Amino acid sequence: MSNAYLDLLAYFGIGGAHPGGFSLTKSILESENIQPNLSVLDVGCGTGQTAAFLAKKNILK
Repeated sequence: MSNAYLDLLAYFGIGGAHPGGFSLTKSILESENIQPNLSVLDVGCGTGQTAAFLAKKNILK
């Protein structure tokens, strides 16, 4: 199945496209103080940029 929106983002090299941008997402996540023993559920994550960020920060298991 093709998703024209995600294909267009990939074509232009855009990792994510939502209000406030990824810098707002990072700011919100940092203020949440998510501990390593907690779980994060990312539903409908679009490009997966947020999940990849959390995994890189060792927040996701």
